[in-house]
Amino acid sequence: MGDSADSTGNLHSTAADCSLVPVERSGTDPSSRSGHTRDRWKIVWLEIYSPDTVPQYLASAASLIETVRLGNVFGGRPSFHLLGGETHSVQHLDLHSVAIHWDRSSFRKLKSLKLQGHVGESMTTDLFLEVLANNPSLEILKVTDLEIQLSETPSPPTIRLLQLRSMELKSLGFSALDHLLRHIEAPHCQEISIQGDYTPEFEELHKKNGSSKFYAGPFVTRWRSLGNSDDSPRFDVHVYYAPFASSLRWVERVLENLDQEGLEVTLDLDGGIGDPELMSTLRRLRCVTDICTSNPENSRGIMDVLSDPSVPSSQNAVPLLPSLRRLSVSYAHVTAEEILHMVRIRFAKSLHTTLKVHDLEISPSNRRAIWPMPSRIFNFATITEIRSIDGVTLNMYNRSSTPKEGELAVVWDEEKGGPTWGR
Repeated sequence: MGDSADSTGNLHSTAADCSLVPVERSGTDPSSRSGHTRDRWKIVWLEIYSPDTVPQYLASAASLIETVRLGNVFGGRPSFHLLGGETHSVQHLDLHSVAIHWDRSSFRKLKSLKLQGHVGESMTTDLFLEVLANNPSLEILKVTDLEIQLSETPSPPTIRLLQLRSMELKSLGFSALDHLLRHIEAPHCQEISIQGDYTPEFEELHKKNGSSKFYAGPFVTRWRSLGNSDDSPRFDVHVYYAPFASSLRWVERVLENLDQEGLEVTLDLDGGIGDPELMSTLRRLRCVTDICTSNPENSRGIMDVLSDPSVPSSQNAVPLLPSLRRLSVSYAHVTAEEILHMVRIRFAKSLHTTLKVHDLEISPSNRRAIWPMPSRIFNFATITEIRSIDGVTLNMYNRSSTPKEGELAVVWDEEKGGPTWGR
């Protein structure tokens, strides 16, 4: 089998044809010990190397090398010609903060391309698209934390990647990201994950998939597909640290073009909701299915919104958030009477309009709770009255903290409306 690995795992034989894999972690050049085998190397995997010079075995040609994985923990290294520019045999390229000279025709057989951090001077959208165009067999594309400059070419051609099945594009700069997505066509891609505000591609995938889910919270807004079938295209879009009002506007814009069937929309209202613009957007969102908050002010505020005090009662009044199915609020900061008032108005209005509201399940927020007992003892008569309203479910404990079968504990008796010993 040829050379075997030493105790540090510097050199491995990989197959019966005696092709070799140098795996270097110490920073020394494996070719200094095994240079006579280099013409049989197929994989180079270098996790750490000296910041002073480029190892000769990376800068000179090696015709059999198919996989290159390089990681540079030092940073700041100047660009070099990978394998002397003879990279036509490379099928898998994985660079982490390793800068190389990018030639428009260097790579021709790539099946996977993974780039993170600074990987070369003057990476532009035109150059990036041309690299993709030269590698039509590409199956996996992952590019993160890479600043790609937007080219001035008015109408670059669309790149068709018929073999691409997984694509992740994050932290590229929003202009570059939008430009790339508009010029990459991957009809068979099954997994798409991006960070940015881009929607047309995913609106079409939602239709093909039949279901997707939004989550909008104080720090991240996420839109992802819910398809479980291997044949269903999947996507995952993140927008980080955008103002919550801006995130809701984006959600609203996307929802305008989506069929509500199979759609889930969750709003995490732990941030403030006192912003008039935010409240105005919230009142227009008819597709929201879940609302959760452990914030005291927001728990009371959402009760006011759902009670809809600003809209006069009328025969044609439509309840706000008619698709809402689950509501989780802090029971320490709302009363049973407030909940009763809200559901009375909500379900009474649904009797006078063709747009019916969904059944509603109300639960205490479990964001910080570790104990199944409710944080406030509600009046039992009021609980009974709430539960008598058709379509309303009121839980007095955290569903995630429900005692397990056979476990002795003080539990909440739903029928008696109080604590009791149970298993």
